Amino acid sequence: MPESNFDFLADTDPGLHDIATSAEDLLHTDPVACLGRLRGFAEQCTKTYVREQSVPTHWAELTQFDRLERLEATNELSRTILNPLHKIRRTGNAAVHDNEGTLRDAKRQLRHAHAVAVWVHVNVYNRSRPRAPFRMPEPEPSSPPTSSEVASPATPSSESSVKQASNSEPDEPLNQQESLPNQQSYFPDPEPQGPGLGTRAWGRMKQAGGSVKSAAAQTVGGIQHGIQYAGCAANQAVVRTGQGIRDAFAWIYNIIYAFFAAVWRGIRAVGRFIKRVVKWTVFAVAVGAFVIYFPAVYTTATGWLPETTQQEIPAVEVVTETHAEWIPPETQAQVGTYAQTGAEAVQSGVYSMWTAAVVQGQRLWEHRPGQAEAPDSE
Repeated sequence: MPESNFDFLADTDPGLHDIATSAEDLLHTDPVACLGRLRGFAEQCTKTYVREQSVPTHWAELTQFDRLERLEATNELSRTILNPLHKIRRTGNAAVHDNEGTLRDAKRQLRHAHAVAVWVHVNVYNRSRPRAPFRMPEPEPSSPPTSSEVASPATPSSESSVKQASNSEPDEPLNQQESLPNQQSYFPDPEPQGPGLGTRAWGRMKQAGGSVKSAAAQTVGGIQHGIQYAGCAANQAVVRTGQGIRDAFAWIYNIIYAFFAAVWRGIRAVGRFIKRVVKWTVFAVAVGAFVIYFPAVYTTATGWLPETTQQEIPAVEVVTETHAEWIPPETQAQVGTYAQTGAEAVQSGVYSMWTAAVVQGQRLWEHRPGQAEAPDSE
């Protein structure tokens, strides 16, 4: 026996497994019956969800449409799982009530049923997702008739039909020309022919009429359910209002977070710039001070040395004269002026950057998303 796409439900929910596998077996032999089984499978899935989750248990006694409406109104199920459940319900209703359904419809709803089964397996029973992908079942190959079956067409069913014909009309003998098609109907057709153009056209017309009738029935049913469950709609409005309030608080939180994040980024950028400026300024000041005030540094350093060592190194007067020749007093004064001007420039630049960061933060706050624009004065 080939493996089923629903084998993972055998241990989780044997009842769902039996319904799904029986529908899968009827896919190619009876698509209409397959759609009816899939409809029952979808109903059992929603009832299982109601029993296993914290929702009112009396919802399991409602119709599938009412149950899905309640679950959607209370945000229990998302559109991702509601859409395939509604599709299985509509095609299953057409199959059960109007005996309508094609192999293409059965294949499509079987794929939807597999998605619903995986959802129940993972979200209701808290099991791991099945690894095996969905595989569309292939039709079983039909065995050709044997020579004994062709040679002896008188099967029990044919004999019973002949007896019924003889009992219904005992006075008239069986016409040979009329009995020939009946006898040939028991032999398998070695080359089955597809439906003719007229048959296909009639089938399309019948399907279109059934779709219109089904749409009208669903419209009337929707109006009735809307009137009957006005309270459920009111509850849904309350739920949506609460969701709107939560969204408003989330929006305000995002605005405040964006503002402070922008301010914090500006402060960090200014801090990094100040750190670099201060580092290089200190380095330049240290080098400049060492060069400009080298005689004083040299005098202080030699004062710490022993007298024997002081006699071996150049005297302070020589170093002072040499330093004055390299950097005249006028240059020293000019460098001091430049240093003071540079310090003032650094201070002014830092203040300007801080002011620009504050102004940018105020602009972001004034032009935040959702802020109503001021009306024109004209």
